[in-house]
Amino acid sequence: MSLSLYEKLDLAAASQHSGDPQESMPICLGGGPGTGKTSVWRSWAESRNYWLDPWGLSKTLTPDLGGMYMPNEDKSSIIHIRTGRILGENVPEGYNKVLILFDEFDKASPAQQGALCAYIEGRNVDGVKIPDNVIFGFTMNRKEDQCGGNQIIHPMRNRMWYIDMASDAESWLPIAAKSGVHPLVMAFIKNNPRKLNQFDPKSKDMSYATERSWTKAGRMINRLDDINDMTDVVRGIVGDANALELSGWLKLGGQMTPIGEIYDNPEEAGVPSQSDVTYAIICNLMNDFSSIGKSGEEIGRDRAEAVIKYLRRMEDSFAVFGFRMLGECNPDFKNSTEEWSKFRIDYSGLMSL
Repeated sequence: MSLSLYEKLDLAAASQHSGDPQESMPICLGGGPGTGKTSVWRSWAESRNYWLDPWGLSKTLTPDLGGMYMPNEDKSSIIHIRTGRILGENVPEGYNKVLILFDEFDKASPAQQGALCAYIEGRNVDGVKIPDNVIFGFTMNRKEDQCGGNQIIHPMRNRMWYIDMASDAESWLPIAAKSGVHPLVMAFIKNNPRKLNQFDPKSKDMSYATERSWTKAGRMINRLDDINDMTDVVRGIVGDANALELSGWLKLGGQMTPIGEIYDNPEEAGVPSQSDVTYAIICNLMNDFSSIGKSGEEIGRDRAEAVIKYLRRMEDSFAVFGFRMLGECNPDFKNSTEEWSKFRIDYSGLMSL
């Protein structure tokens, strides 16, 4: 199997933590507007306990990056006043690692890019070493997205690991679950992956589908009960056609097996025959696993074993999909019970698909 995106981020982080400038290789996530580049960094940082310090480069002055040169008190010499943020100072308690995220890197001026290039090359600011617990990450839009960005200077291109983030529903689903997206929206996208991102730089439509707009729509309808109201809200965020198709999925809510029944009686709780309802139940479990992780509560042996018993009653492809997604939503899942390892062994032939 190829490395997952999170595994690539882990590898790049390790290279920067090594303290060796010759090994250090930050990652730049590139992609169209709304593809969730910043959300991926945020979700990864949260899962690895990094303090995330975002810098919007379109709103950052060059002196904020490289510091300023000013005369000393008697004006006998020039001194350099550096910024503490770039060195990971003033980090809140509870964090021992820092991710400085340079958002919208394509909006950085050549002078800004030059300053950042020096930090990456030598991992120091005006002779002061950047601590090994500080790493850098980048996001940018692509030239073909026509977002008004600047050309990236060649020295910078040669010092970054660039990853083009193509839209991928299965990569988006765990992030959506952690963001509190309605499970029926998640299930709809799982079944209709091409609808996840429909960005077209030539389109004049005010509302269109991207990972960002689906996330916002999926969170907003959690506040509503009426399907017509939900459809109306979604229409203004991801467009008419998508809203009308989603409305049919929203009616599936009454067919989902309640999570409480799955936890309390996994061997008797209803397992639907329809694929759409099955996806909806899995997405509902993903949301619950994510909220458990955020609360600081452990999944616990009983809950983990109940879910595995329930998954085993599904068709193999659904069982494996649910197993993988739940592990993405809450890493504690695999440490909760030995049944986790048994499931992996029993379904090993499908795990790599």
